[in-house]
Amino acid sequence: MEIERADKEHQKLVDSAKQMGELTAEIAKSFKETSRLDSQELKKLASVERLARKILNDSGGEQFNDKSDRDEKLTLAEAVDKLNAASADVANSISKGTRFVVSAAVISNSNEVIHLVQYIRRAEK
Repeated sequence: MEIERADKEHQKLVDSAKQMGELTAEIAKSFKETSRLDSQELKKLASVERLARKILNDSGGEQFNDKSDRDEKLTLAEAVDKLNAASADVANSISKGTRFVVSAAVISNSNEVIHLVQYIRRAEK
């Protein structure tokens, strides 16, 4: 019974990561076509951030607020591309792992996704 519950929780985590990857791919595609983010993409960004926080928490990580200005030099296009890549890395890492593995890469990339979403939202204002 306990094993089945743990397996279901891990599958939910895999599904969340897959959904986050799909949303960021849609955002990146839309941005490449229009060179801007409309209200629909901003809603997707909010969903991506929510999913990244869930994945981070379920993976046993904590949000790390990097106050450096390393991303302040990114263009919006570069930030969207990095977001898409980081999200894909999270989905890839989770899908390859088992419920017994706590991945530092998942935690790090989830933090990066959260940071990039916040950066993109600030840049769009």
